Formats: sequence, structure tokens, C-alpha cells
Amino acid sequence: MQFSFEDVHMFLFKPKLNVLLNLVGLHYCIFCLEMPADRVMDTLVGCNIVEHKVHVKWWKLGRWFHGFRMRDECCSCWVSLEDLLTGKGEEVLGVLHRGAVHEVFRVEISISNPKSTSWCQSTQGEG
Repeated sequence: MQFSFEDVHMFLFKPKLNVLLNLVGLHYCIFCLEMPADRVMDTLVGCNIVEHKVHVKWWKLGRWFHGFRMRDECCSCWVSLEDLLTGKGEEVLGVLHRGAVHEVFRVEISISNPKSTSWCQSTQGEG
């Protein structure tokens, strides 16, 4: 089943919906429908969901250093839907699009701040 931009706008860009569903709609518009970011941004502003935030955490395989594999890296940040459409969230949007492939072996998306371990530091502000 394929949604059009109007379908996504009507069903997934509602302010009362969970931000994870808003994120699914944003991802679908950018990568499946190949909508321009400015048009999606205008729609998010009109729907009053542009400031909704998600917490994204991903783990990268440790680099090789002089024959030894270093500890896996954990990256963690809070991003708004607006950030994902601007340069601020470019790396996060790339990780969300690729998923757990290549160097990234796990991706976690949440709406609350999950318990963090001491070895996993935030890469961006904790909004």
C-alpha cells in the first residue's frame, strides 16, 4: 500500500499522535516520496509538530587501532523533527535511513530518556 503526501499529512502529522508516528511520516515523505525538505517543514509547522522531539541512540562498531579493536561507540542525542529537516540532524537522519548496517549495529529510538550507561555520552544537547 502506498501513501501519498496528503495521506501522510492526514494520518501521521497530527499533534495528538505519538511523536514516533510523526517521525515515521517524516521519514516516509523524505525517503519514499522524495519530498523537498522545505515542503515537509511547512507542513510540520502548519500541524504544530515541528518541535516534537525523539531520543536517538545508536552503537557503532569499535575501530581497529594497531591490531586491536577498540570499544564500541555509543552516540546519543535528542532531535526535533525540525532538526531532522535541517543540517542539525543530518547525521541522525542518515542513521535512521540506513538502519543497523555497516558500522552501526543497533539503533534505538524513544520519546523518553532511557537509562544511559557511563560509557554512552550524549553527542548533542539534552533538550
